Amino acid sequence: AAAGAAMAAPGGAAMNTTRVAAWSAGAGLRTAFIGAVGRDAHGDVLRAALIEAGVIPLLQQASPDQKTGVCAVLVERETRDRTLSTVRGAAGALDAAFLEELEVAAHVDEASLLYLTSFVLTTQPRLGAAEALAERVCGRAAGAGALAINLSSSGVLGKVREPLLRLLPRARYAFGNEGELRAFGALLGWPEVDGDIRAAVSRLADLLAEGGVAVITAGGEPTLTAEHGSGRTQSFTVPALAKCEIEDTNGAGDTFVGGFLARAVASIGGRGAAPSLGECVEHGHRCAALILRRRGCDLRGLCPPAASVIGPECAATSEL
Repeated sequence: AAAGAAMAAPGGAAMNTTRVAAWSAGAGLRTAFIGAVGRDAHGDVLRAALIEAGVIPLLQQASPDQKTGVCAVLVERETRDRTLSTVRGAAGALDAAFLEELEVAAHVDEASLLYLTSFVLTTQPRLGAAEALAERVCGRAAGAGALAINLSSSGVLGKVREPLLRLLPRARYAFGNEGELRAFGALLGWPEVDGDIRAAVSRLADLLAEGGVAVITAGGEPTLTAEHGSGRTQSFTVPALAKCEIEDTNGAGDTFVGGFLARAVASIGGRGAAPSLGECVEHGHRCAALILRRRGCDLRGLCPPAASVIGPECAATSEL
């Protein structure tokens, strides 16, 4: 589309992440997406985008009066920053009963990784669906299933504080950006959020399961990570992009997580050679750099960066 013109594209935070994970890893990673859509053209667009990226669409059909969720995104011409306004629509209809359908249950039972955004924790019945998924995936023996959670948005954290505090101790990974971590830490009364954010990254990691890792991005500033119980953080430089190269920041954070998880999933359950934390972060950075050059999370005709480690299955859920 011409500069300043409107365009429509498939999206949604966890859907972006799941599509990028599948695109980034190729045939070695089997991914599925769980969500809810309306019986309309927008729902058809989302289903087609998942299939095109190699993701299995497990989409609950909402009642006829519920339309597929949509999000309006405004991108500032000079800075390329964006603001969003969302109509949840049918996405809020996702419920735990859908997880018992044979095809859905089969994929959930095979999944080695479940990825949740905080958006899905904001309302029932989808909160119940998210917690049921976490119980099924994380309840397996010998670390065969892992949970990853994204703080997602400073604006929703006050609504999801209690569900997050229930889920984080089961999580292998927690993602967010610096603003989201400061907002979450403020809710919990962490003094660190008013100063050096590194201490807050460590506090978040200590809320996770043993061996858990917190990963916090800050745009073009270094990405910070901390491992549960380590008391220290690591810093990873973000490859520089000239301002003129950045088309749109929308979806860049989702893309980073997709690239990270495409690598990290290989280490879950001892099924493959475990990549280093640095390899996971760097692959996420490379994926995000490609999407920053595009409008939205547009994977069409785009070759992924260096080949990913081949890993087992991954499942994701979102509000769409």
